[in-house]
Amino acid sequence: MKILFFTWLGSYIDDDLEYFFNKMGHDCRRIWNDYGDIPNRYEDDTFLEYFEGQVLSECFDVCFTTNYWPLVAEGCHRHGLPYISWSYDSPPNLPKTDTMEYDTNYIFFFSRDDVDDYKKKGIEHVYHMPLAVNTDRWAKVRANNLAFSSDISLVGKTYQSTLPTLKTRMSDYQKGYIEAIVASQQANDQAYIIRDAVTDKLIESINGNYATYPDNALTISAPQLIYSIATFVTHIDRLSLLKLLSTKFDTHLYTYDLPEEEYKLIPNVKIHGQVSYEEEMPQIFKLSKINLCPTFRGNCSGLPLRQLDVMGCGGFLLSSFRTELYEEFTDGVDTAMYYGLEDALEKADFYMTHDDIRLSIASKGYEKVKKYYTYEDRLSRMLDYINTD
Repeated sequence: MKILFFTWLGSYIDDDLEYFFNKMGHDCRRIWNDYGDIPNRYEDDTFLEYFEGQVLSECFDVCFTTNYWPLVAEGCHRHGLPYISWSYDSPPNLPKTDTMEYDTNYIFFFSRDDVDDYKKKGIEHVYHMPLAVNTDRWAKVRANNLAFSSDISLVGKTYQSTLPTLKTRMSDYQKGYIEAIVASQQANDQAYIIRDAVTDKLIESINGNYATYPDNALTISAPQLIYSIATFVTHIDRLSLLKLLSTKFDTHLYTYDLPEEEYKLIPNVKIHGQVSYEEEMPQIFKLSKINLCPTFRGNCSGLPLRQLDVMGCGGFLLSSFRTELYEEFTDGVDTAMYYGLEDALEKADFYMTHDDIRLSIASKGYEKVKKYYTYEDRLSRMLDYINTD
């Protein structure tokens, strides 16, 4: 197949995608978006003219992007070109469903919950495809920087939320309702409460309250409030987990979004800046005895890339519960999951004192993702959808 691989913003997996498309015998032409910033991802005639020029420059069989881009879908639909998108974000940042109904679309989400959500909205061309990991790439990275050694590490964002700002103009009742949602979700690792709790009536009530302010500066949609609450709960999850574990273990956080005033909330955690994905991150995964993955609350079911990268490096993963991790892996055999803060502490304590069990789990997790979570498998299956239509 001749594949137009359009790189919109660039992602961690783009290099692997290009490499494996070509390795599998396809003619993959990767074109970077040199058009520039596109404030409106749904309407931009100048971009469409530019993109359609790329589509028509050669006789392509399919267009491929990481994440779904409405303007790319529009350009492909105009010329009858099949468009495959594979999202590595959950939930997807798609305020509207415009263009998603096109029959030229093959929209893949790594989280099964996102597929179910869009099908409920009447979108037919959405499919489930878990992410992949290139274990050969990580095997080439030597873990020789011993400064990355630790008992426990977490690589990732702390998820700064807009919720405190949004609440400043809510009524006391509205604030109390939101706080109840937060508390309920914090207490439940196995069900996603937020989405159903944010009703149309609540949004109408909040926007009505916002409208009473003279500057009329705030309005909010249901997806925006849901995301804001999910980031807020995740923020609490991560800081609480780090604070608890750091009272007993050498705990490190590698991030770029923690304000200095919040350092005092986790005084025993050794806080570092952002690390490179290609060289430093895999060394951390290999040199940490336990790699934490408290999954973003908005991702209701799927295995995020971070979990696969940890296991693909041969690292030991301690993750919060997620449905698809529970279904595909076995807790205590090829991965480790915790159910709440106290359970996380108990399991960290157990695995820190049982090296043989911890190393066995890490090894089995590595072998599983190496065998079953390959790019060749994922790309072949996605392309098969086009071949069978």
